[in-house]
Amino acid sequence: MKLVWKRLWIALTVIALDRVSKALSLGLKGPVTLIPGVAGLRLTFNRGVAFSFLSGAPWLATALPLAVLVFGGFLLSRV
Repeated sequence: MKLVWKRLWIALTVIALDRVSKALSLGLKGPVTLIPGVAGLRLTFNRGVAFSFLSGAPWLATALPLAVLVFGGFLLSRV
């Protein structure tokens, strides 16, 4: 059971870092160059999942991963 809590905290930390990085990126005025000619950051939006899959059904793109998480948590609780 201790391993489940550790994994939960790791997942929550990753989610929190993702949300913070997205909030910070919304404050950018334009593209940011990290290494000139090699790497940079530019804010873009994907209205669906991978490659805009399910872009016409955003509720499904939210509900499906949540259902998988709940099912995975159920399976982990049985171990």
